[in-house]
Amino acid sequence: MEDAPDPYDLDVGADASVLIDLVSGRRLANLRELFGTVAVPALVCAEIERVVSKFPVNKGILDAAWLLRVAADDPDDLTLIADLHRTWRSAPPDNAGEAELVALSRRYGWIALLEDGQGREGARPVRGSTRCASPPARSLRPPAGS
Repeated sequence: MEDAPDPYDLDVGADASVLIDLVSGRRLANLRELFGTVAVPALVCAEIERVVSKFPVNKGILDAAWLLRVAADDPDDLTLIADLHRTWRSAPPDNAGEAELVALSRRYGWIALLEDGQGREGARPVRGSTRCASPPARSLRPPAGS
């Protein structure tokens, strides 16, 4: 059994909406081809787990061994998450995955794959150490003929 990768060694973290769009379009594996192991905040995993019975295709996200579940447990991360919820005027579980992704991306230096405008806006105050991307699913399509 291999050890789990160190979150500091990863380049990318993903939010639920990006993963759901990719698995629905049968393009989730393309994310792995581009980035290798991808971090997924624990609260994003919980969000997907809550709806998997209603949307069974999302089980492909939970079953992908190359998606690494990472939880925010550092006090600075938890403070940032609480600040983001206050800024967004939301309470968990609303926007919990986005807030955790922003905090973890700041900590580990990941590019945050977010499709949610509010999540991207939340990353702006910490943009010096958080990079955000909102890739359209079509950008992860394999080249024609492959």
